[in-house]
Amino acid sequence: MAGKPRRLAVAQRDRFQQLQALDDAIAWRQARIAASCPGCQPGPDGRRCGDHACDLDLIAAYRQMAAATIRHLSEPASQLSVAGGVSGSRDIACQGL
Repeated sequence: MAGKPRRLAVAQRDRFQQLQALDDAIAWRQARIAASCPGCQPGPDGRRCGDHACDLDLIAAYRQMAAATIRHLSEPASQLSVAGGVSGSRDIACQGL
């Protein structure tokens, strides 16, 4: 039984690392959107160029993955899976970035 809590701790640590990575990715994409771009219209509701529209889609996807990861962290210990979770279900909207 001593090994079981350790595996759970590793699974939780991996999920917290995933949350940090998603937070970093969101911050990076938001900084790209805030940068001046001749292809984007000004203002928060302005039309975005293809690259920045993709950034917005990726931010939404990262937020969904973070929410799913948080839900997994909230599950009872008996339901957590080391192999399962959000990382196996990623569907990135913008290919080639």
